[in-house]
Amino acid sequence: IRGSSNGRTAAFEAVYRGSNPRPRARYQKHAFRRVLCYNCLVMTETLKKPLPSFPACQARAKKLINERLKFYNQFYNFKYNRLAIRRQKTRWGSCSSKKHLNFNYKLFFLPLELVDYVVVHELCHLAEMNHGKKFWQLVAQTIPDHKIRKKILNKSFIKF
Repeated sequence: IRGSSNGRTAAFEAVYRGSNPRPRARYQKHAFRRVLCYNCLVMTETLKKPLPSFPACQARAKKLINERLKFYNQFYNFKYNRLAIRRQKTRWGSCSSKKHLNFNYKLFFLPLELVDYVVVHELCHLAEMNHGKKFWQLVAQTIPDHKIRKKILNKSFIKF
């Protein structure tokens, strides 16, 4: 499969690898090739230049996430106080009790379907601060396949 990801990255190529219990990343020395493993699916992106600095990635990620928040918040109509893009090591996103939404800048490098899942997940935390039944029903209203996306996201591996 070949295609582009909304102009955010270069072309990628997907290859079936069979059963792969541990996601791994491989690098080619001169081509700046990065491999993302999603269980049985390996996606490689060939970048023409090295990755930009954190502030540049942060600005691009903020623009993307802001667009996705506006899109999904048309349905939910939740109010949030602040949006922040951070360099977290272990989280894709978080929502505080003060209604502050925080997202990892590395979301910018994921497929849009996974970005949408994280955005909707954190947006739903504005109404339900736990992962109870009501929370998952809220998520399922806009992302019916949220369980599949969650599994893919948990198995994804990005290293820079």
